[in-house]
Amino acid sequence: MPTSFETITFETHVEYNFLQTQFSRNNIFELPIWKADQNKNCNEILIMINGFLEGVESDQRKMERHLERYEAIAKKVIKEKNITSVMLPLPFHFNRSRDITGDNQFAPISRLTESGTYLYYGGFTQVVSDVKKLINDIENNPSRFGLNVTENIKFHLLGYSLGGVAAIGSALHLERKLESLTILLSAWNLSEINPEAINNAFGERFGLTTELWNKMIEELNEIKENTDPIFKKLIWNKGEPIAFNKCAERVLFLHGFNDDIFTNSHTEDSRNQALEVMEKCTFVNIPSDHYALRSREVIAGYVSTFVCNR
Repeated sequence: MPTSFETITFETHVEYNFLQTQFSRNNIFELPIWKADQNKNCNEILIMINGFLEGVESDQRKMERHLERYEAIAKKVIKEKNITSVMLPLPFHFNRSRDITGDNQFAPISRLTESGTYLYYGGFTQVVSDVKKLINDIENNPSRFGLNVTENIKFHLLGYSLGGVAAIGSALHLERKLESLTILLSAWNLSEINPEAINNAFGERFGLTTELWNKMIEELNEIKENTDPIFKKLIWNKGEPIAFNKCAERVLFLHGFNDDIFTNSHTEDSRNQALEVMEKCTFVNIPSDHYALRSREVIAGYVSTFVCNR
């Protein structure tokens, strides 16, 4: 697939100074953006958050191949409704993953090896800050992001896998209501994920083994009572039902029948909880595994239909 994105420099606030010192590119980095046709009205933008360990590559060309999932979606929503899309990398992913030596392309794993609590400190908290900052930047300078209006901008948010969990958390922390929220091959209650599935997906290449996953969850448990209530819900499913009706006009969950990380029973439970609090909630199941590489265009079609039609 030929690339059609531009990049723009984005600067965000990093709460923890040692992260800014050690990973200077984590707070100033490039955002891939697919701009809509400027000759037509464009007042909507889709913010996409990637999945865990996507784009963690030393080779730039390999890194960009991970963008194909998001490029397929971006092209569809441009074609259907002239909506601009921008991809916001998770902390320590894509070109945010380099440390000050420029060598540490596996920074997410390095951080979790140090302490599983970093999934919260500088992980969850950082994504929430990033999304707020990005929305603020778009509102202050819409033309820079391919929008040709200055008011009534509509924001859509999408996340894949861990990015879907991050998207839910971010949406619940915004002071505005999103036009739509899309959760791809994801859910919440991360503590219920089978560690063996994590090992099968990430162990051989990245070293995210069963033992490391269990260690991370144990270390998170130690800080559970000091974490944000929404984080407690996303990781341990503790607390009140997620108020999807307050953070987005419409919500889409797209699940894979063969997903061994966010399994069918896992996502069924999420669906039942979501239906308790909102009526405009769409659920789609496709015959796909967690990576869904062969289903890329199918997924893009479902997302564009959902995002572009009210």
